[in-house]
Amino acid sequence: MARKIDFYFTGGWKKSDGYVANSDFESLYLTGNLLYKMKENWNIRLKALHFENRAGNPLPHDTLITLKTKEDRTILNLNSDYRFKNNTFLKLETFYCANPAESYNNGYFLNRKKTGNDFYLRGSYEFKWKKKTQNKVEGFLSWGDTEMDGTKRNLREGYISYLGLTRFFGKIDNFGFARLTFQKGFHWELSTLYGVSYSPKKELTLFTNVSYSLANPTNYDFYLPRSSYSTHLDSTYFSYQESYNRFLTYENLFTIDAGFSWLKNDFKLGNSIFYSYDYNNIEWTFSKVVNQLPAYTSIRYQVYPSNRTRNLFGFGLNLDYTFSPNFQASLSYAYKRARAGDFSIPYTPEHSFFGYFQYSYESTKKEYGLKLRLEQEYISKRYLADYNQDRVPFVLLFNSKIT
Repeated sequence: MARKIDFYFTGGWKKSDGYVANSDFESLYLTGNLLYKMKENWNIRLKALHFENRAGNPLPHDTLITLKTKEDRTILNLNSDYRFKNNTFLKLETFYCANPAESYNNGYFLNRKKTGNDFYLRGSYEFKWKKKTQNKVEGFLSWGDTEMDGTKRNLREGYISYLGLTRFFGKIDNFGFARLTFQKGFHWELSTLYGVSYSPKKELTLFTNVSYSLANPTNYDFYLPRSSYSTHLDSTYFSYQESYNRFLTYENLFTIDAGFSWLKNDFKLGNSIFYSYDYNNIEWTFSKVVNQLPAYTSIRYQVYPSNRTRNLFGFGLNLDYTFSPNFQASLSYAYKRARAGDFSIPYTPEHSFFGYFQYSYESTKKEYGLKLRLEQEYISKRYLADYNQDRVPFVLLFNSKIT
């Protein structure tokens, strides 16, 4: 009986005061996994997750708003997989999620409660065609209900997808993906992806990917309840307003990226360059208007969803080296130029860097292990609001871990 059952439980807790005003957070998670082998080719698995998060939401410092969020999530997942004699593979899965959330501003403004319950069924079937192409067909159906500020809505969604992978001459991998999604009360979504990778040598791999997607606005974008607030400090008057937008249109996203990876012995080098063009991107815009008059100063903030075209260009470089079985090091750098018209996109640093040095040890019988890790991260200056306002300084972090 013991050979048929496998299980584990994990948990974690994190707390931080953040690195900018009102970016503190505290989180707790508990997970469990139970696996039962009905037969050598038939497994049944039950997973459970409970997650709690309390966090601040950093806004431009002069809003006089301290927005806090609370979120709890409980997930139960039951799935079964079966491998047939012809090596085809069938998987069935059920899922339930309860997700209450709340945002508040010192208990008197922008108090917003949201609850949601979701249930879904998913099935997939993997097979080979003419012994060359590996195929996967998947179907999904979900239903649930959500309530936000007293407004209840029933949600229904489903999709069907296809994934195919083919190898030619032992060096060229060719893959394609397509998914068609339907939503109750709205329209359909389409996502496609095509990629090719080529290995002229054992150590070198070249790749390129092209994707296109057509997405419609979400329920939250269309029907967020209006919220407004005003206050003053001496002769300075502040106003804050949130609103929804029933006139949003489809978002069209095109992305292309290319790069290479080179692996030789204990050294690995990777590089990629990418470009994306998002026509009518659906995004939440935070704008600020300041009017300085002789008698007083007026500052007005607005938050609303809108369609705005933007483009993103960048590249990334990654270097990994293993000095010995116990010592490893990694360095990575990324450059991103994210623009919406003549303005930079908020929260997107132009330069970022991450590196670590790690020592690891594992006993001969793998009964216990130890990891010591030193990390460094750099994030360049970036904007917290649209229209190039409220730029925050760079961030340089040093961190250490023992596991």
